[in-house]
This record gives sequence, C-alpha cells and structure tokens, in this order.
Amino acid sequence: MPECHGFLSRFPGKAVLRESLKERLLGENRLDLYSCELPGHKLRVLIVDDEPSVCETLSMVSKAAGMAPRSFLSPHAALAHQEEEGYSLAFLDVNLPEMSGLELAQALKQAGLVRDVVFMSGHGTFEDLVQAIKLGAYDYLRKPFSVSEVRLL
Repeated sequence: MPECHGFLSRFPGKAVLRESLKERLLGENRLDLYSCELPGHKLRVLIVDDEPSVCETLSMVSKAAGMAPRSFLSPHAALAHQEEEGYSLAFLDVNLPEMSGLELAQALKQAGLVRDVVFMSGHGTFEDLVQAIKLGAYDYLRKPFSVSEVRLL
C-alpha cells in the first residue's frame, strides 16, 4: 500500500492503523478496498468544508474512485441532512465558521453517522491534532493538499 503524505503519516504506527482498518472492514465483509464499494452499494463519503473548491475537488476525486460523495459548505447543513445509512468516511475541515470540524466529528460519531474521519486544515494547531487523534482520526490533511495526496488515503 502506498505511503500516505497526510499529517498523521509522520507518526509511527500509521501503517498499523491502516492495516487494522483494512482488516476490520474486510473482516466485516463491508468493504472491497480496491473497488471502494460495499456489497451492492458505493462507499458513501461526507465532505464538509466552507471552501467550495475543496468540496468540488474532493467530490471529483471520490467519484473518480467509484465512491458516492455528499458535500456541504456548513456543519449545520450536514447535520440537518442526516441520512439513515450514514457514511463510511468523512472529510471535515477543522476550522468551520459555525462549529469546529472536531465538534462536528464528535456529533456525527455519537449519532453513528460516520465511521472514519479525515480532518483537513490550513491552520491546524498541535491541540487540534491531539483532539483529532482522541476522536480516532484516520488521517489529517494539511491544506492546500494535492489530488495525489487524497488518492493515497
């Protein structure tokens, strides 16, 4: 599996985390990691960022990978549009205007609406990183990021 260039990739254990996730999802027969599809369904991805260009880019990359993205420009819009199935993966900006992406992740996880979260930030602090880890972050992308960095996740 290619090395991830996200923020958390600097920490030892990243490969173990990735393999653990892969084993968990394959063990539950939920995910074919190579086609990115649930049996009979596309992998659902939530994207929440107040920058339209980020939402558009992540949606484009997700669609190209065979996933079903849903993007929102505000955390309240994402929470108001809850769906029964939830999402396998969420890309959340840490610095959102109405509430932080960290708070949004906590709300989504408590409601059982998202499985794994990739946090994104152009101005992330060490405290944000620690909180992201405590919330079980799958990865942490620094903005601006390239399309190839997203594909490596």
